[in-house]
Amino acid sequence: MRLFKTPNINFMKYRFIALAFSAAVILAGILNLAFGQGFKFGVDFRGGTLLRILFAQPTSVGAVRQDLRAIGLGEASIQEIEKGGREFQIRTQLPKAEGEADLELEAHEIMANRVIETLASEENAIDRERGLKDLNAIDEKSLAFLLEPVIPEESAAAAEKIARFRKDQGLIRSLDEVERLGLAAEAVAELREKTYLGSLAVLSRETVGPQVGADLRKKATLATIWALVGMLAYITLRFKV
Repeated sequence: MRLFKTPNINFMKYRFIALAFSAAVILAGILNLAFGQGFKFGVDFRGGTLLRILFAQPTSVGAVRQDLRAIGLGEASIQEIEKGGREFQIRTQLPKAEGEADLELEAHEIMANRVIETLASEENAIDRERGLKDLNAIDEKSLAFLLEPVIPEESAAAAEKIARFRKDQGLIRSLDEVERLGLAAEAVAELREKTYLGSLAVLSRETVGPQVGADLRKKATLATIWALVGMLAYITLRFKV
């Protein structure tokens, strides 16, 4: 398996080329930080909302962006997770605002809700106005409370079944799927009357306030500096000064 029978490479001969290449890369990085786009911080460091959404029907990144442009979020980062145009990851950020951290965090939560409502179909908006609950979005506790009047002793178990099925499938497309879970007929009838099937489901949702992101940036910068100092100290002690 020996690739070189008589390895005798004069690495030091090319030291000036290597140094010049390294200097060029470092200089390009410094210029980019000073005059270019600089670091592209994610939601954790800049603050914002990260949504992972599953659509009932296939769509495209362009269609999602067009809907978000209507609420001033056309520059949001939109990434298709799987082929087929049903699952997307959306990163949205608000301009840096001055105020308390709680207010900034609340602003991001409101923005996330606007994104979800904007991407939902018009039929969903009509159903919401009628006071119906989205079966693809309602939490397990609220679902149990909804079913309690018709099946008081089995409401918690029924809500757990529906939540588990929704977690496994990602999205409930038909109430017939719920009926096959073995729920009582009264529960299914209640769901048909008081819920609707939303056109999308939020698989995950993360929100970070701008002040929290700034604190993370500071700590990450210090951690990087101390790591470099530590490596330099080890190399100095391990080899010649």
